[in-house]
Amino acid sequence: MTVTHTINPRQERSDQIRESILAAASVCLAEGGFSSDRLMSAVARAAGVSRPTVYRYFPAFVALRDTVVQRELAILVGEVLPMIDELSWTE
Repeated sequence: MTVTHTINPRQERSDQIRESILAAASVCLAEGGFSSDRLMSAVARAAGVSRPTVYRYFPAFVALRDTVVQRELAILVGEVLPMIDELSWTE
């Protein structure tokens, strides 16, 4: 029996918007110098969405910032772990 997964177009679009917001937030946070309100506006502009849309996905600046930090840390760990595995721990 084969199980097929139907992709819901609405969910797919929602995922794309969320990814756009996170990508824009990564860039904006890296540039720095934004207050929380100004950052949300900058992210909205960069992602091509409205501020209310950003707040729909991330109800507060802290939620957006924390999601970006967790995502970036996961990427970093994914890049560092293979390097650690290659190290020789014998003397």
